[in-house]
Amino acid sequence: MRQEFSSYKEKECTIQKNKKGEAKASPFFYKFLIGVKMIKITNEISNEDGYSRYNFFEIHPDLEAIVHKDYQKYATEEFDRKEYCENKYKENFYDKYDKDAYKEVYEKYIDNEKFKEKAMFIYSIIDYDKYKEFVKLNPTIENPSELIISYSVLDNSGVKVNIYNISISDISFVF
Repeated sequence: MRQEFSSYKEKECTIQKNKKGEAKASPFFYKFLIGVKMIKITNEISNEDGYSRYNFFEIHPDLEAIVHKDYQKYATEEFDRKEYCENKYKENFYDKYDKDAYKEVYEKYIDNEKFKEKAMFIYSIIDYDKYKEFVKLNPTIENPSELIISYSVLDNSGVKVNIYNISISDISFVF
């Protein structure tokens, strides 16, 4: 199911008066909200004895172009990208970094299970070819923290558990 909704980002500004007494905003003090349209996608993960769980994705519209066509199958029985994800992780980490030469990288990232889980999630939902095209078209990104994909799990009783909030910076780090 696809829906659009507004999410809000805080931005700071100050209100200053010029010589004529007119108010003018400048970016430092007063807080206001700017609406950003996000895309909301839900997909059933499981349904056992009347208890249903759902994938719940919130995607910034600019990142919709890089998601894999089957991303909503993540965490379902139909998900078939596990081998691809393992190979991507091996290619981008184990094959790139020597364990003896990069001990810190291994300790902080490569051997860190939480980091690996997050990287595997990114490989699961992002289409690498689309991502490469996105990078070519967007050589500079002004506000990378605005470009996010949020992943949560919902159930039919209304409980929502946020699992990941990834930005374009997180995506670029693992690729």
